Amino acid sequence: MVTADVIPETDILTQWYVVPAGTHESAIDEDKGSPNTGDYIRCGIGDNNLTDSFHMDDTIQDCDEYTQVKAYIYYNNIESPLGTPRQINIYVNGAWQAPQNIPPQAIAWRNFTWAGLSGNQASLDDLRVKVVTGTMADDKFIPDEIRIYTMYAEVTYSQAAVGYGHDFLGIPAANIDSIMGIPAANIDNICGL
Repeated sequence: MVTADVIPETDILTQWYVVPAGTHESAIDEDKGSPNTGDYIRCGIGDNNLTDSFHMDDTIQDCDEYTQVKAYIYYNNIESPLGTPRQINIYVNGAWQAPQNIPPQAIAWRNFTWAGLSGNQASLDDLRVKVVTGTMADDKFIPDEIRIYTMYAEVTYSQAAVGYGHDFLGIPAANIDSIMGIPAANIDNICGL
């Protein structure tokens, strides 16, 4: 199994506020090594039932099967008795998974894990992440304002076998490591085959 990161690529729903003006994904898609707190998406007190959702990029191209997705957000979430709860969720295999609460905290990274997944490349290419505000009735001590500065997802997956999909002298191409000492990865063809 290997892991790779994907970032928000396009906006789907944009009901939160973006600071400064612009696309929501561009406010939160910067490099995880240097989050920018000058642009972000936010919701405040009284912002009920609002969703921001994003289609993640499809830079992973060798997925045979993914088994886990961890969504990471760099955020701060200020608690007060008057706010509304926040949740994060992912869309895989044609369905939204179980949402997870985003707890109050000072500005820092936090990850949210969905394990036990089983999906293929096509499903991974349609990976989405959303953040949602709840309603006042959901909890009595809940966040007042949340600012999300950066978001990405780490995908754990097995790589698809590489090769031409046919065999050589009855041996599946994926099982051939070398021919006469030459690594198979360095051989384009054998006698025009």
